[in-house]
Amino acid sequence: MGHPNRPMSDHEILMSLNDAVGVSPPSFDVPPPPLSKGEREYRAFQRLLPQLLTAHRGKYVAIHEEQPVDSDADDVVLILRVHARFGYVPIHVGLVTDTPAPPIHVPPYRLYLPGAALTEDSLEARARRGSRKKFEAALKTVPDVAPEEFDRLPPPDAP
Repeated sequence: MGHPNRPMSDHEILMSLNDAVGVSPPSFDVPPPPLSKGEREYRAFQRLLPQLLTAHRGKYVAIHEEQPVDSDADDVVLILRVHARFGYVPIHVGLVTDTPAPPIHVPPYRLYLPGAALTEDSLEARARRGSRKKFEAALKTVPDVAPEEFDRLPPPDAP
């Protein structure tokens, strides 16, 4: 029965009518929705992994129609080749390894509204909060190492 201070829900009304009449509600066997093609391909990859380990360990394998169709050491090259062959259809590309992949950290979403955060007033307020002391403290947390080759600046006299 419902609470005396609130109206009964439709479900509560039906259950009370069923109790009064002595009839049980009908049961429905609703099948689960079919899996998407991408989910089927992923499950096929997981199912085939033991066999894939023997011939493709350390490579990426593309699964299409629940079968391995190609492999490569480069996942992007593999995806482009498989899509060129079968069209732009859902496939699964997975690395064949017996060690699970580490979890992927996705940073939290931040809303950026162009112009809202970068007004002249907001930039001036941020500048007032800054100081040489804070800047030098932040620099102390950065390792003092030579930059990678791709990050190096050309010499001043280079064209």
